[in-house]
Amino acid sequence: SAANAREMTNAELFEILSRLQQVQPQGEDVINGKISLPKVNVRGVFSNMLRQREGQQGPERVGQTDTDVINLVSMLFDFILDDDNLPVPVKALLGRLQIPYLKLAIQDYGFFSRSGHPARKLLNELARAGIGLNEDPDHLQRDMVFKKIQSTAQRILSEYKEDSSLFEELLHDFGQFMQTEVRRSQMIEQRTKAAEEGKAKAQLAEKTALETVRHRLDGKTAPEVVVRLL
Repeated sequence: SAANAREMTNAELFEILSRLQQVQPQGEDVINGKISLPKVNVRGVFSNMLRQREGQQGPERVGQTDTDVINLVSMLFDFILDDDNLPVPVKALLGRLQIPYLKLAIQDYGFFSRSGHPARKLLNELARAGIGLNEDPDHLQRDMVFKKIQSTAQRILSEYKEDSSLFEELLHDFGQFMQTEVRRSQMIEQRTKAAEEGKAKAQLAEKTALETVRHRLDGKTAPEVVVRLL
């Protein structure tokens, strides 16, 4: 807010965000249930870093366009993280992506203007896949969908520098995984359904046979060994 504050260039803002991205938590704490608050106060974290730079760089400010981008990305993630259908561990993973997505948005303004932008589609797919997952840590350790969300999020955090093609690669990879997972789930469902149908048929057959034997033996005298055999 200082009158003599120098407007930061887009490249400088990108560099600062890259440094913030490097300190984002990436461990196994989510699976183990040790989950911090998923929401990231980007404006607060960024202001702290500007204060740290002020001694050497002097007062700085973010341009209006980049400020608008920061606000829009924050609103986008707030909308996702306010969804009660998303388990807290999934929110924790997606919340960590706010910094790399902000980097992408200030680098590529098409992120907001293109509904089919690979990074937007990937974020939607990650959130959609997380809806309804069991929050129990023991269950998450075995859940392949959660593990895929986690590995995808960590790849973004660790690998995204400047090349946005990473999001296209991850979108393709995640899409293929989910197709395979859906097919696998459908096969399991079909097998379970077939097994249940077979069990029901066996029970019906047993009931029918028992009723038939009882009907045929009704009012008749037969040796005990024959009754047991029937």
